[in-house]
Amino acid sequence: MANTELATTAQPSTFDRGTNTTYLGQTSEGSYIYSGQALQEFAIGEVPNGGYVLSIMFDSVLQLYSERYQVDPVALNCFFLRKTETTAIIIEIKDIKVNRKGYCVTQATIKQSKSSQPGQAPLQQLKDYHAADYVDKVLGVFTMGNMDNEEGASSDYDLPAPPNNGDRQLAPFKLIYMKELLELEVDAASLPDPERTKPMEVHQTIGFRDQRPVDFKSIPFWCDNFVSPPNLLGPVFDGPLWCATMQMEVQFKRKCPDGLKKVAASFVTHTLKNSRFDIDGWIWDNNGELLATTRHQCLCLPWERNTPKARL
Repeated sequence: MANTELATTAQPSTFDRGTNTTYLGQTSEGSYIYSGQALQEFAIGEVPNGGYVLSIMFDSVLQLYSERYQVDPVALNCFFLRKTETTAIIIEIKDIKVNRKGYCVTQATIKQSKSSQPGQAPLQQLKDYHAADYVDKVLGVFTMGNMDNEEGASSDYDLPAPPNNGDRQLAPFKLIYMKELLELEVDAASLPDPERTKPMEVHQTIGFRDQRPVDFKSIPFWCDNFVSPPNLLGPVFDGPLWCATMQMEVQFKRKCPDGLKKVAASFVTHTLKNSRFDIDGWIWDNNGELLATTRHQCLCLPWERNTPKARL
């Protein structure tokens, strides 16, 4: 009997389309080279969201470790050296510490061509990559392990309560950017008011509108998607801000539950000094289990610094 149904191929989610990378091969020096692209859909103004950029890098690291014993991330520490552009990306990965079953440490660098143009297609072959033609944009150090085989003492102290535990009044909210991609509910007390100064803290739940599940790759993205806390200072600033990330750390505490579509998140700034500020953050699943913690160091800059002609 003839099959009259047309075969269909599931399309990747917008997030995966914007973060998937392709392995090109290994250089003569032993580096692993991956190719990808930063999309405008994930930009804040003209600059791709920092957590999104880390998820691109993370995709390559997770691919590399998918055939190793250390399949789970333990921590990432990343430094934003220059503004990433919405164009083709190269990810170069080098092993720093390799273990048979212990923790491993790997360095990953996002690079972009000195002559790249917006929307330029990613490289398809290793022979077309010439390191001298590229500039480093983001430097990352990843610690990898195996959570299924971790054991030892566990204890929590002085953790904040997750914002989805019923103590806060969360209401739907749309960010200025990526609003078609994300679903948010935010505590109204943590929304900016241009006439009033509020505590520098943000509490929310967030997920993809297309219902893409939460996984390790998306955690850096969730760690960097919120109204940056200094915006809560209201009249302290003369105009709109670009809160540029200088460095960002994520520590992974447990695996994401299967089918998880949304996370709860809290972000607090304790210190703003000479326009440089810190952010402490926590990411929970819908049962209140802590998935990850994060820490950022950022700069409060005039919005004009976000434009392509301005140098950070």
